[in-house]
Amino acid sequence: MSAAELLEGLNPVQRDAVTAPDGPVLVVAGAGSGKTRLLTHRVAYLIGERHVSPFEILAITFTNKAAGEMKERVATLIGPVARKMWVSTFHSACARILRREAGLLGYRSSFSIYDEADAVRLTDYVRRDLNLDPKRFPPRRLHHSISALKNELIEPEEAKAKAMTPPDLRIAEVYAEYQRRLAEASAADFDDLLLLVVRLFREHPDALERWRHRFRHVLVDEFQDTNVAQWEIVRLLSREHRNVMVVGDADQCLVAGSKITMANGSFRVIEDVRVGDQVLSNYGSGDMRAATVKRVHPARRDEGVRITTRAGREIVSTDEHMHFAGFVVGQTPPTFADDELDDAAQAFSTADRVHRRALTVVLCGDRRGARTLHRIALFGSDEEGRRTLEALGLSVRPARRGSAGWRFETANVDMGKIAATVERIQSVMEVSVRCVARLAANHGETATTNTLPFMPAASVRPGMVMIDEHGDFDVVERVERVALDGPVFDLDIEDTHNFVANGIVTHNSVYKFRGADHRNLMRFEEEFPESSIIVLDQNYRSTQTILDAANAVIANNAARRPKHLWTEQAGGELITRYHAEDEHDEAQFVVHEIDRLIDVEQIRYSDVAVFYRTNAQSRVIEEAFVRSGVPYRIVGGTKFYDRREIKDALAYLRALANPDDEVGWKRIVNVPKRGVGDTSVRKVEAYAEG
Repeated sequence: MSAAELLEGLNPVQRDAVTAPDGPVLVVAGAGSGKTRLLTHRVAYLIGERHVSPFEILAITFTNKAAGEMKERVATLIGPVARKMWVSTFHSACARILRREAGLLGYRSSFSIYDEADAVRLTDYVRRDLNLDPKRFPPRRLHHSISALKNELIEPEEAKAKAMTPPDLRIAEVYAEYQRRLAEASAADFDDLLLLVVRLFREHPDALERWRHRFRHVLVDEFQDTNVAQWEIVRLLSREHRNVMVVGDADQCLVAGSKITMANGSFRVIEDVRVGDQVLSNYGSGDMRAATVKRVHPARRDEGVRITTRAGREIVSTDEHMHFAGFVVGQTPPTFADDELDDAAQAFSTADRVHRRALTVVLCGDRRGARTLHRIALFGSDEEGRRTLEALGLSVRPARRGSAGWRFETANVDMGKIAATVERIQSVMEVSVRCVARLAANHGETATTNTLPFMPAASVRPGMVMIDEHGDFDVVERVERVALDGPVFDLDIEDTHNFVANGIVTHNSVYKFRGADHRNLMRFEEEFPESSIIVLDQNYRSTQTILDAANAVIANNAARRPKHLWTEQAGGELITRYHAEDEHDEAQFVVHEIDRLIDVEQIRYSDVAVFYRTNAQSRVIEEAFVRSGVPYRIVGGTKFYDRREIKDALAYLRALANPDDEVGWKRIVNVPKRGVGDTSVRKVEAYAEG
């Protein structure tokens, strides 16, 4: 296929990314913007036009399905050799590397790989042998904690040294014994696949050099979802040849020329601000004082948002830049052309809260002395939730007087520790995180009046209020999209995480609230300062109505960095929101809507899909379909490799290939039933250990 044929059908931005010269490239892309198309054409371009060997390319995706799709697409462009390329997930690629290098780490090349069920089972063996209460230390939660430590590249010894509470120490002890048993069984869990490859590359430079030479080009999709271990693998493989392309979310920054108010009252444009400078910052409730700049991060963007207030203040930022903005009591929001979208966003936000506890993070929520503290609060009434938090070592107290239930509240000067606590809670229970900032001056009003939510620039609307340099409200009058021509900058402010730009108090960087680490995007540009940055924000998948709704909904989730997507597919059917009384009412509404589509709009049953959040929700919908005679088919359910008989068969094969596999042997020792009881198993264990 010629270069012209290869580039045919790509938009100009995609074409720039596909034909980018060697070196680091960061592609900022939104959903449905053609990321897979871009990556597949980039691989084909490297092979066809740059004459790179297909076996010198490592392409990383986040699901096996995506990897298979990418291989097939590349195959249509360059032929069947693509099916032999390394297009895989991080874990699959690491497993292949370890099969060849296992001996350097003291493992068999036939080492076993435990899935999550096997890993949880081994964790439970360790918990039992260490005499830990299963109610305080459920095995699944223990394993989640171990997994989080591994993803941060924290080994058992370091985990023990960092333990701050007795539960943390117990987790570290379980982690150490768990790893010992894995090594003894020549086995690895999914997280070990990453951890062991990092250890291999760090401890064996010759092995690192072999794989660097093998993979002369590295491409990574969904880079914002990588954790520390995955970033380290990418960094180590690419550090010398620097031929790496990553696709991820955008940075949140202000444009060059934005006037930053310094601590002494003077002004300095953002590009001239340096690490260590003192800027004016809001310590909460309108208290403006000096704070230190910890980091300055430059980037480039082509489009942004200009916000103009009633007092004439104006701030221009990238779409994703988090401001403090919202409607307050006593103000009536104006009518928008897209006010249905705001209603839809509120509906989705409300529905989310029905299924999850609301966990609130308050920036500058507590002032004690000279420093400000950030707060986190979670309330509940169920005993299981209370026990779950206590098992994490968190202090849970009775709810306030006059209300039943419990509450967890804490404050810390370090927002990073608050974020870490949020992640620990998220690892064991479903919560909806809401971030707000208590920055406005009180003026004798209630505490809620001076609190505003985190709001990305693309979601700010006229009629909302923002906070000025005096801690007072200023009303937003105009929001418009603008072209950006020049660099953009982000500042990280110590402790307070806010600064004053063009007279408006604004946020700096978003903290992570999941295993992935958005800061890897920043690390990428710091590690590869010469990187080219290409922005994809044209969507090919949805109508503009859907995209506007998606942008509005994402705005309610402060833990997710949103993008402002656009499409040439104007219009689209309006979104209908139905607020059901309960799951049965919800299922009946679905049935009525399907009946309407079939009878009135002549839609076929095969053209209708019903999505639900968890498998447990399908039962009520299925019952409603059966009662109403609606034909249906469940897509998904228990995965093939998760079926008991399949796992039993694989356990037999693992035990044959790796006689040291403890979990595999214990699974099949009495399958089928052959009269082997727990006492016999313990005797065999004792004999093996002796």
